[in-house]
Amino acid sequence: MKITNNQLLPPLVQSTAESIAKKGDSSSNTTTGAAASGADRVNLSRSREKVEKLKTLMPQPPDSSGEKVSQIRQQLSDGSYQVASEAVAGKMLDNWRAFNVR
Repeated sequence: MKITNNQLLPPLVQSTAESIAKKGDSSSNTTTGAAASGADRVNLSRSREKVEKLKTLMPQPPDSSGEKVSQIRQQLSDGSYQVASEAVAGKMLDNWRAFNVR
């Protein structure tokens, strides 16, 4: 979609859109258009690289949810699953109290 009525766009948006159209590739790190005129510019590629590096350095928690789900499915299928009725009732009362505070 091309917007032809330039009066509808604020000047900063218009100059940014024009610089992107001239450049053709907005992923380049060179300074053109609005950035050259003193407007703010955000470079996300370096931040993204830092985040990805931090993700690799962080220890990953063990994925035990799949194992737990399969255990519960097995217990449901063979009829040995036990519902902790007191725990369920306690949580229900806690939720009721939380929403009915006067």
